[in-house]
Amino acid sequence: MTDQLFTTATIDDLSPIVTGEMSNVCNCMAYDAETGESTDEPSPYCYGCFDDAVEMFGTDTKHLFDLFGHDRWQIVGFPVWNGTVNGRFEASTPIELVRAMTVRGEWSMTYRVYPDRIECSLSHHDAPMGSVTIVKPLDDDSVWY
Repeated sequence: MTDQLFTTATIDDLSPIVTGEMSNVCNCMAYDAETGESTDEPSPYCYGCFDDAVEMFGTDTKHLFDLFGHDRWQIVGFPVWNGTVNGRFEASTPIELVRAMTVRGEWSMTYRVYPDRIECSLSHHDAPMGSVTIVKPLDDDSVWY
């Protein structure tokens, strides 16, 4: 494989395997014990929605962790206050990957997982309208700095 971000695409590469969304802000809804259903009101405490979202993200991206058998990744188009940046990072678990793809403040993200990459839109205080970010595992021939 090459170190290029974009290569010749096949039909399989154009269709996402799965799509999802997640946020580090609690979105748990209150539970009404009388009706046995959730209400439209925010819950006074969190039931673990972020942990559940990270677990689902891990399931959605497992094939990418398995694809090359290492923890080196490339990110293109990460939104910061003065534009976007590109870079490389190490992540061997889904939570490490989420942390590398997001910011330290409040954020929300929609993502599409493809056979060879993740495309996401990250919204946060410096990018309230979201972004176009691509994350993919580096192949064994890539130069690691």
